[in-house]
Amino acid sequence: MSIFNFIKRFFDYGPSYQVYLKLGFKARIYNGDFILSKEYTECLVHIHQGIEPHNKYFKNLIDFEIEDACVVFEFKETTANTKKLIDQIRDSFDFSYERENFLFSMNKNMDFNDLKLEQTIMKLHGALG
Repeated sequence: MSIFNFIKRFFDYGPSYQVYLKLGFKARIYNGDFILSKEYTECLVHIHQGIEPHNKYFKNLIDFEIEDACVVFEFKETTANTKKLIDQIRDSFDFSYERENFLFSMNKNMDFNDLKLEQTIMKLHGALG
């Protein structure tokens, strides 16, 4: 076996974000954290690898612990439809914290490369339309 085949097989076990990219998410790095983002009609969805306590954007909103990955929903306005959507999102995650126009959602021991997270985002993608 050549060294190139070994390296290729090694990276086949690494994280793949193809599901998110196929759904239209864009990848970026902010403040050292990897983030996948997509804009929907009612909200912006940001899947964070992690959110540091010193994050300039969220530091005044986070008064809870984020162990690893976190999905942040940023709602453009509050309507009856938005409230139904927030309830549906809350039902899809173990923990959700509503702060101003943001909803921070995560599962217990959720990892950024978690299959359950992929499945949840795919399910919510249909609802967010």
